[in-house]
Amino acid sequence: MDDLKTVVTLVSACLFLAAQCSGQCDDIDTQACSLMAAQNPNLCNDPNLSNTACPKYCNKCPLICYHCDTSVRNYTDCNTTRTCQIGEQCLLHQLVSSKDGHREYKMNCASLDVCDGKGIMQSERRSLKSRNLVTQCCSSDLCNYPTSVVTAGTPSPSSSATKAGTPLPSSSATKAGTPLPSSSATQATTSSFPHCNRDIEVLIEDSKDTSSSPYIIQYLKDLVSQIDIGLHHNQIGLALYEHDVEKQFDLDQHTDKVALLNAINRIDFQHTDNDIDKGDVIEFLQHQLRKGHHGDRSNYEDVVIIMADHFHHKRSTRYLLDQPAHHTVDLSSISKDVIVINVGANGAHSVLSSLASDASHVIDVPNYSTLTTTLPRVLSLLCV
Repeated sequence: MDDLKTVVTLVSACLFLAAQCSGQCDDIDTQACSLMAAQNPNLCNDPNLSNTACPKYCNKCPLICYHCDTSVRNYTDCNTTRTCQIGEQCLLHQLVSSKDGHREYKMNCASLDVCDGKGIMQSERRSLKSRNLVTQCCSSDLCNYPTSVVTAGTPSPSSSATKAGTPLPSSSATKAGTPLPSSSATQATTSSFPHCNRDIEVLIEDSKDTSSSPYIIQYLKDLVSQIDIGLHHNQIGLALYEHDVEKQFDLDQHTDKVALLNAINRIDFQHTDNDIDKGDVIEFLQHQLRKGHHGDRSNYEDVVIIMADHFHHKRSTRYLLDQPAHHTVDLSSISKDVIVINVGANGAHSVLSSLASDASHVIDVPNYSTLTTTLPRVLSLLCV
């Protein structure tokens, strides 16, 4: 038994050193680490296992955080990253003007003392009478990206978010720096989200409305920033659909958060006619979500997120004609969690809604500017 443990430790050490030489720090198998921790609560106190087999699970890996030394009004202007020191967390400062409501952001690595409020700059202290300061820290890669809307003038206390991902504040800004139209979105009340790993296939209707793109991109970036991304964590594949389905990237094509966020920025929207065939969507999913193909992993459950636009559909027979019932059965056999987000449906019947796992997996929003309000619910459904 001792010899077997020695062999396991040596193999783990070799794999860990190989990962370190390639600039990576990750668990050999995160699910195995969770199982081992359940059997051995002192797993992370074991120097061999915590440093070799489960460094990320035991918080032995340095975090990668968004890093900007100067304040920016549009948080998407902060697009540089930094590898922190061991023990540091990702920090987000948000300053909200009580006078005109504008926001300023700083993102960087920070020690636990700074996260506890000991590092607030003197200039910020002097300005607190006219500006509200929100300081939040979190402990997963790139988690210091604003991901929920905070009402101006209502600061939240400084907090240290868990790895599961406490929602951080954000502004309504597009990638290009142009403020988005005002939204009725309110601050997400979910304090943490379930920590589970899935293969997530996202299908987005390529809306004819060109103004939808910035909202969709920001929504996807908010989603990604709330979950762990990696070969042993969550993977995301994405496709656009209108009169046919156009794959943007496979599940295993972007296996770290930085690469995935960059890929989201490069989504190739065409904004063509919205003439949807439910059968095409089902056929694509059946092709993509096959274990061992296109990055779909055999030991991870699949989740499907479908976003449908109801503003610009061609009311053609092709769209309205429901497909045979067996298509829905086939899709349910692929994934037990199929989430459909209807934009602008206003309660109207949706052919694509019938693909959802059940009524609780159908989410209606009035317009693209309110997409952010669905994020807590979508995240909670990922682990159903």
